[in-house]
Amino acid sequence: MLSQSELALTTLQADTARITTAATEFAAIQSTLALRMSALTKELRNAKHLPAGCVPDADRVRNLDAAIEATNKIIP
Repeated sequence: MLSQSELALTTLQADTARITTAATEFAAIQSTLALRMSALTKELRNAKHLPAGCVPDADRVRNLDAAIEATNKIIP
């Protein structure tokens, strides 16, 4: 019975270490991505409004592409 308890504790410790590592990685990714997305959002908000039926200009497309690229960089 003791060996099962020791195995369960070892498994729990390993799982805890993996969760801690994943949380640390997520925090780094989230802060980096959040800053980049905020900058891109600000640029899009400050862009000239498009008239009805008009297509996005080069700056809008560039900003949207940058947002996609930033997001894709964090996907493993």
